[in-house]
Amino acid sequence: MMKLKLQTRITIIYALIFTLVLFAINAAVFLIIRFYNTSSDSVDLLKTRQIVEEVLNQKGTITKQDLDAHGIRFPVVVILRSKDQSFSSIEELTLRPGPVTETMRFRELDDVVEQRAVVLRWDHMTPSREPLQMTVAKSIEQNNFNRTVTLITMAVASLLGMLLSLVVGSYMSHESFKSINSMRKSVEGMDAKNMHARIVVPPTGDELTDLGNTFNSLLDRLDAAYTEQSKFVSDASHELRTPLTVIKGYVDLLSRWGKEDPEILEESIQAIQEETGNMTQLVENLLFIAKGENRKLHVEPARFDLMELISAVCTESSMNLVDRHIECSGTSVDIVADRKMLKQLLRVFIENSAKFTGLNGTIRITLSHDASEAVIRIWDDGDGIAPEDLNRIFERFYVADKARTKNKSGSGLGLSIAEWIVDVHHGTLSVRSVVGEFTEFTVRLPLDLSMDPNLTPAKLFPMPAEEYEKELPLGRPNARLEN
Repeated sequence: MMKLKLQTRITIIYALIFTLVLFAINAAVFLIIRFYNTSSDSVDLLKTRQIVEEVLNQKGTITKQDLDAHGIRFPVVVILRSKDQSFSSIEELTLRPGPVTETMRFRELDDVVEQRAVVLRWDHMTPSREPLQMTVAKSIEQNNFNRTVTLITMAVASLLGMLLSLVVGSYMSHESFKSINSMRKSVEGMDAKNMHARIVVPPTGDELTDLGNTFNSLLDRLDAAYTEQSKFVSDASHELRTPLTVIKGYVDLLSRWGKEDPEILEESIQAIQEETGNMTQLVENLLFIAKGENRKLHVEPARFDLMELISAVCTESSMNLVDRHIECSGTSVDIVADRKMLKQLLRVFIENSAKFTGLNGTIRITLSHDASEAVIRIWDDGDGIAPEDLNRIFERFYVADKARTKNKSGSGLGLSIAEWIVDVHHGTLSVRSVVGEFTEFTVRLPLDLSMDPNLTPAKLFPMPAEEYEKELPLGRPNARLEN
């Protein structure tokens, strides 16, 4: 079965509706005209009856001249049956032979007169007590002719109206779909190589303009997502290529002659182990971000002492960062959150601070709280962050001031992970820094994640727990943050 285009269907529906409306109007007009004619005929017959009775009561008989004298100008027949008398107001309206028996009834008949007429019959008693059987008939031939002409005219007008509605509907639908077709052709011409193209928005200020703006807004988001994805793949490939290149270099060295030299062999093994660890950490971070975006990381809120967790992470970090001074302070406070994720969050900030803090530099973590939220501040006296980099440090693979970080390992994923952890806990993350003096990150977290009115169970547990991998990429204790 052939499917009609939407434009064609709209044209047909428009023409059909217009035709039905026109038909309904014509039918109503025709019925009104017919009702008016019938009512007018009835009034004329009743008026004639009244005149006939008045004349009969006065004179005992009636003639055509009496009708003329009383202004009866329409075609009418008067029959006085008992006197065997009949006459017509016009010569063309004559009687048929035969009895007239029905009384006091309006009927449309052609068995009384030569033409089709509406008839009124009744019995009348004269002043001399003479019974009369009377009939008044009015011709309706002209009315019937007028109605026939009207009906034909309306039928022709309806047919012409239907044809006109098809033409007008086709034109209007074509004009209405012109902008839509233009937008469709613009979208059809877009592909991965032409993501920057946009559709031309009609300047009509109506729904089509809104549709065009919505399409362009969607294309902007798709373009940004595609660009981000391309950059992500490129950066990830670059970050993976670096350790692979190092590993390949040492493997080539060992395969040629390095394995005969114990020092070269030991150096190669350590380098391969280190680069393998870096690559493993990078892959784990990438998986963490991917699972977070696909809602495949399960947030497991539990009640624990946040200060105790901070102290444990500080102790662990002090053992691995012996050339940094790590200080922790604050008061104990219970929090309902995901312990593993917050532990990862603290490690991210400590390792990030250690990366940009010189030997014997200071990293200070403080905890404060009020009735509804906990505030964690991570401060260091390191290199600081340039103002132009502050708004970008949470982007994936972004490394601030590559000239200063060329000897500092990292892929630029740590702070992106930290931001995601704060977001899923419905917290806020801010940073302030002065180049050459200090950097301070401030994390604000609700004390009870499960009591957050904006966090539904579906957001806490978007999928059954057994469908998730619960291990987070906590990394090696001596790892350095990527940002």
